Amino acid sequence: MDPIQQQLAVMQEEIKQLREELAQVKAGKFNVLACDTITCKAWQVVDKAGNVRITAATLANGESGIGWFDNNGKPRIDAGTFAAGEVGVRWSDTNGNIRMTAFTQPNGNTSMQWLDTEGETQITAAIDECGGVFMETTDY
Repeated sequence: MDPIQQQLAVMQEEIKQLREELAQVKAGKFNVLACDTITCKAWQVVDKAGNVRITAATLANGESGIGWFDNNGKPRIDAGTFAAGEVGVRWSDTNGNIRMTAFTQPNGNTSMQWLDTEGETQITAAIDECGGVFMETTDY
């Protein structure tokens, strides 16, 4: 077999393999776990109906975040890192209202807040960088 025929045979085999992989992707049987690394600036995970259920992104300013949505498209959990060094997580109810937050500041301060259905803070608990504890509640 001459070199051109050998190259053609290799290319035909590669095309066959690519067609098989494409068929697996179309059939929903592609094994992403076989990949070593997926690199991107943002991604979304959708459910069977095509509804976005998870999003993740990074921004040019260094911030990054991930969000989870329920089957009605309401945001339920989001977590992120912010340009100034804070990190935080927020949990929302089935209406998409934020009900609880947890944050850590670059200086070591940490805090949690619990909010009512109107978005008003009812409980705040915090620890400062020296270990001092703070707790505040709102009485009805």
